Amino acid sequence: MRTSLVLALLLAGATPSAPTFDAYPAPVFSGVPAQLRIPPHSLARRYRTLFRWEMALGPNFAGHYRLVTWGCGTGCANSALVDLVTGEAFQPPEIAYLSTVPTHGFDPERYGLFHRASSKLLVVGGAPPRHSHEGNYYFVLQGHSFRLLRKSVWATSAAG
Repeated sequence: MRTSLVLALLLAGATPSAPTFDAYPAPVFSGVPAQLRIPPHSLARRYRTLFRWEMALGPNFAGHYRLVTWGCGTGCANSALVDLVTGEAFQPPEIAYLSTVPTHGFDPERYGLFHRASSKLLVVGGAPPRHSHEGNYYFVLQGHSFRLLRKSVWATSAAG
Protein backbone atom coordinates (compact mmCIF):
# COMPACT_ATOMS: atom_id res chain seq x y z
CA MET A 1 0.00 0.00 0.00
CA ARG A 2 2.70 2.49 1.03
CA THR A 3 4.83 1.63 -2.02
CA SER A 4 1.80 2.28 -4.24
CA LEU A 5 1.24 5.67 -2.62
CA VAL A 6 4.87 6.72 -3.04
CA LEU A 7 4.89 5.55 -6.65
CA ALA A 8 1.66 7.44 -7.35
CA LEU A 9 3.11 10.62 -5.83
CA LEU A 10 6.30 10.30 -7.84
CA LEU A 11 4.41 9.70 -11.07
CA ALA A 12 2.23 12.72 -10.32
CA GLY A 13 5.34 14.87 -9.95
CA ALA A 14 5.09 15.25 -6.17
CA THR A 15 7.59 13.95 -3.66
CA PRO A 16 6.73 12.60 -0.23
CA SER A 17 7.40 15.12 2.50
CA ALA A 18 10.32 14.68 4.84
CA PRO A 19 9.63 12.99 8.16
CA THR A 20 8.96 15.39 11.03
CA PHE A 21 10.04 15.25 14.66
CA ASP A 22 6.40 15.37 15.77
CA ALA A 23 5.61 12.20 13.80
CA TYR A 24 7.95 10.14 16.04
CA PRO A 25 7.15 11.23 19.60
CA ALA A 26 8.90 10.00 22.72
CA PRO A 27 7.97 10.84 26.33
CA VAL A 28 10.83 12.74 27.96
CA PHE A 29 12.54 11.17 31.01
CA SER A 30 12.79 13.51 34.00
CA GLY A 31 14.37 11.23 36.61
CA VAL A 32 17.90 10.90 37.92
CA PRO A 33 20.22 9.25 35.35
CA ALA A 34 21.51 5.77 36.15
CA GLN A 35 25.24 5.13 36.60
CA LEU A 36 27.18 4.89 33.35
CA ARG A 37 27.64 1.30 32.10
CA ILE A 38 30.26 0.87 29.38
CA PRO A 39 31.18 -2.45 27.75
CA PRO A 40 34.84 -3.39 28.43
CA HIS A 41 36.10 -2.88 24.87
CA SER A 42 33.92 0.11 24.05
CA LEU A 43 35.34 3.30 22.59
CA ALA A 44 33.12 5.09 25.11
CA ARG A 45 35.43 3.90 27.91
CA ARG A 46 38.04 6.38 26.68
CA TYR A 47 35.47 9.20 26.89
CA ARG A 48 33.70 8.19 30.11
CA THR A 49 34.25 11.60 31.75
CA LEU A 50 32.55 13.30 28.80
CA PHE A 51 29.70 10.77 28.94
CA ARG A 52 29.12 11.35 32.66
CA TRP A 53 29.14 15.11 32.19
CA GLU A 54 26.69 14.83 29.28
CA MET A 55 24.40 12.48 31.22
CA ALA A 56 24.03 15.10 33.97
CA LEU A 57 22.52 17.45 31.36
CA GLY A 58 19.54 15.14 30.83
CA PRO A 59 17.98 13.66 27.71
CA ASN A 60 18.41 15.31 24.33
CA PHE A 61 17.14 12.50 22.10
CA ALA A 62 14.29 9.97 21.96
CA GLY A 63 12.93 10.62 25.44
CA HIS A 64 15.54 8.99 27.66
CA TYR A 65 18.78 9.09 25.69
CA ARG A 66 21.67 11.49 25.63
CA LEU A 67 23.33 11.76 22.22
CA VAL A 68 27.00 12.47 22.92
CA THR A 69 29.31 13.82 20.20
CA TRP A 70 33.05 14.43 20.24
CA GLY A 71 35.74 15.22 17.68
CA CYS A 72 37.83 12.41 16.23
CA GLY A 73 40.25 14.38 14.05
CA THR A 74 40.04 16.97 11.35
CA GLY A 75 36.70 16.71 9.58
CA CYS A 76 35.39 13.92 11.80
CA ALA A 77 32.74 13.75 14.51
CA ASN A 78 32.00 10.62 16.50
CA SER A 79 28.78 10.03 18.42
CA ALA A 80 27.18 7.51 20.74
CA LEU A 81 24.01 7.16 22.78
CA VAL A 82 23.60 6.73 26.52
CA ASP A 83 20.34 5.39 27.89
CA LEU A 84 19.72 7.54 30.97
CA VAL A 85 17.37 4.94 32.47
CA THR A 86 19.82 2.01 32.33
CA GLY A 87 23.16 3.85 32.02
CA GLU A 88 24.06 1.74 28.98
CA ALA A 89 26.29 3.38 26.36
CA PHE A 90 26.20 2.12 22.78
CA GLN A 91 27.18 3.30 19.33
CA PRO A 92 24.96 2.55 16.35
CA PRO A 93 27.04 2.59 13.14
CA GLU A 94 24.90 5.34 11.60
CA ILE A 95 26.33 7.93 14.02
CA ALA A 96 29.93 6.67 14.27
CA TYR A 97 32.60 8.66 12.45
CA LEU A 98 30.44 11.15 10.60
CA SER A 99 32.41 13.13 8.04
CA THR A 100 32.15 16.84 8.72
CA VAL A 101 34.20 17.90 5.71
CA PRO A 102 31.62 19.66 3.56
CA THR A 103 31.82 19.39 -0.20
CA HIS A 104 28.98 21.87 -0.68
CA GLY A 105 30.54 24.75 1.24
CA PHE A 106 30.37 25.00 5.00
CA ASP A 107 26.88 25.62 6.30
CA PRO A 108 26.27 24.77 9.98
CA GLU A 109 22.52 24.81 9.32
CA ARG A 110 22.98 21.93 6.88
CA TYR A 111 25.65 19.62 8.32
CA GLY A 112 25.43 17.66 11.55
CA LEU A 113 23.02 15.67 13.71
CA PHE A 114 19.60 17.21 14.28
CA HIS A 115 17.45 15.79 17.06
CA ARG A 116 15.03 16.56 19.90
CA ALA A 117 14.54 15.13 23.36
CA SER A 118 10.87 14.51 22.56
CA SER A 119 11.37 12.60 19.29
CA LYS A 120 12.87 9.32 18.06
CA LEU A 121 13.74 10.96 14.71
CA LEU A 122 17.38 11.72 13.93
CA VAL A 123 18.29 13.77 10.88
CA VAL A 124 21.85 13.45 9.63
CA GLY A 125 23.00 16.28 7.38
CA GLY A 126 26.03 15.18 5.38
CA ALA A 127 27.22 11.68 4.54
CA PRO A 128 26.68 9.15 7.34
CA PRO A 129 28.79 5.97 7.43
CA ARG A 130 27.80 3.44 4.75
CA HIS A 131 26.41 6.25 2.56
CA SER A 132 28.60 7.86 -0.08
CA HIS A 133 26.39 10.81 -1.04
CA GLU A 134 25.78 13.91 1.05
CA GLY A 135 22.21 14.77 1.86
CA ASN A 136 19.60 14.65 4.58
CA TYR A 137 19.17 11.17 6.03
CA TYR A 138 16.15 10.55 8.25
CA PHE A 139 16.52 7.75 10.79
CA VAL A 140 14.22 6.50 13.55
CA LEU A 141 15.64 4.81 16.65
CA GLN A 142 14.45 1.23 17.14
CA GLY A 143 16.07 -0.47 20.11
CA HIS A 144 19.84 -0.04 19.74
CA SER A 145 19.83 0.66 16.02
CA PHE A 146 18.51 3.14 13.52
CA ARG A 147 16.19 2.44 10.61
CA LEU A 148 16.54 4.65 7.56
CA LEU A 149 13.19 6.24 6.76
CA ARG A 150 14.17 8.48 3.88
CA LYS A 151 17.14 10.14 2.27
CA SER A 152 17.31 13.26 0.18
CA VAL A 153 20.64 13.50 -1.64
CA TRP A 154 21.93 17.00 -2.26
CA ALA A 155 22.69 18.07 -5.82
CA THR A 156 26.38 18.26 -6.63
CA SER A 157 27.69 21.80 -6.40
CA ALA A 158 28.94 23.55 -9.53
CA ALA A 159 32.39 23.90 -7.96
CA GLY A 160 32.75 20.35 -7.06
